[in-house]
Amino acid sequence: STSDANDAAPPPCGEAGEDCCVAPLAACDDGLTCSTGSPHKCMISEAWAVGSYSVVMQGQSYPSTVLVTAHYDGTAWTLGKSIKTFGFDFNSYYPVDIYENGNQVRVITNEADVGHEYWWNTVSWAECTPGNSCQGPTQTANVWAITSTINNGSVDYWLAGTGVMYRCPSTSTCTKVTGISGSIGTGKFAGQTSQDLWYSSVDHVYHFDGTTWTSTSIADAEGIYDVSSTDIWMGYQQLRHWNGTSWTGPYQIGGSQTPGLIWSIGGSATDDVFAVGYDQNNNGGSFAGHWDGTNWKRTTLPTGLAGAQKWYAPSRIEAFTVGGASPNDNKGIIAHWNGTTWSAMTPSTVSDPNESGPGGVSWNAVTGRARPRRAP
Repeated sequence: STSDANDAAPPPCGEAGEDCCVAPLAACDDGLTCSTGSPHKCMISEAWAVGSYSVVMQGQSYPSTVLVTAHYDGTAWTLGKSIKTFGFDFNSYYPVDIYENGNQVRVITNEADVGHEYWWNTVSWAECTPGNSCQGPTQTANVWAITSTINNGSVDYWLAGTGVMYRCPSTSTCTKVTGISGSIGTGKFAGQTSQDLWYSSVDHVYHFDGTTWTSTSIADAEGIYDVSSTDIWMGYQQLRHWNGTSWTGPYQIGGSQTPGLIWSIGGSATDDVFAVGYDQNNNGGSFAGHWDGTNWKRTTLPTGLAGAQKWYAPSRIEAFTVGGASPNDNKGIIAHWNGTTWSAMTPSTVSDPNESGPGGVSWNAVTGRARPRRAP
């Protein structure tokens, strides 16, 4: 069940001597498979990516935007069904994040400054709205983050947008969250239960204990990720760490301030955490840092990867980040970490039957079905 797959907290994947085929660390529906060699290491067998494809359609002079998806089966990426197509206008349309919990895959988008939520019903992408199979709120502002938490065996979905947050229990309708002191802005969620939830918001961070929201002013509150309830990383221009009592830092990457702005943090264990962001020193390129339990160090992303802003890191020997290619093309780049180095995994060429010629794609976010690998 969903609750069974999330309640238990397995040890970090990839520990010395681990053999996931002989002694599985997780239930089968965690989407894990085994690497070759001995001992076998746990690897992801399913992942999803979402992006935007800018292309000029036949008979048009200006580009349309197509929200596109791709699916990874453990071996290769193939294109999935598109979510929606928008003709040219002066408003912006783009995917913000993709999130998977069990068999539920959801995408949040901003369309002309209004947030939307979609889910994959195994046939097509359907919108989550009041009264639909996928419950969702009626939104009136941009949406920035989505997550799910366990609430006494049930699942709560959470959405945060400009000035608003929603809680959507899987068994009832969505309700607007009240009692938050401060202005909710761009940010991300961290936490595993509805009694221990965090939300970052650029210059302050919120925490929910199941009853009350508290707000703390702190710099560098953009990306946030929890290895455990006492091991949380947060960053924007520099990195800070929560040890269960207080925020420490700031921490530098490679002995220097980050070369740009951190958008996302993720990892598989207390000594295996990544941060990715915009490289201000590289004309819009991307940078990545890795925490080995002692130091943050730079890692080299594939050449030409632009706009990387989301992570998915299920194990020590497998992590993904995504973006566009520079110069822009109709494939984009999905980067894969094998525990040592990054390489580019290029999905199938993106196209539309009505296009007048090839367009350009940027992958915005990536997720997977495997349960995050938590510390004991």
